[in-house]
Amino acid sequence: KGLVGRVIECAWGRHPSFTALAVALEGGFVTFYQEEGDLLDHRTVRRGLGAEVLSIAWCPTKPVLAIGWTDGTLSIWSESTSSGMTHDDTDVHGGYAVSVLQWSPDGSRLVSGDENGRVGVWKID
Repeated sequence: KGLVGRVIECAWGRHPSFTALAVALEGGFVTFYQEEGDLLDHRTVRRGLGAEVLSIAWCPTKPVLAIGWTDGTLSIWSESTSSGMTHDDTDVHGGYAVSVLQWSPDGSRLVSGDENGRVGVWKID
């Protein structure tokens, strides 16, 4: 169910207040599904301007998803906000595709890497 397109990546996020499967689809979408497979309405993330999702990673300690885009943008999506998207950064990766995302075990840091070899370390509160 939900949007149709080639699946780029998927990841489970399991937290006491929120459990979902995030699915990155061709066309620059991330959709969210319940454990039973039902689409979570009003939780689709999309960037304009032809950007595609390249990588996704759930924080291990809170319902926060990091999204790496082919245009060099790093997005942080949070279930705890009404709008979902809480932060977009385009400066660190300078237009190079964000191909690697990895959270620290305690969820306090996120590492992002791009196709040009630049690595960013983010403190997440």
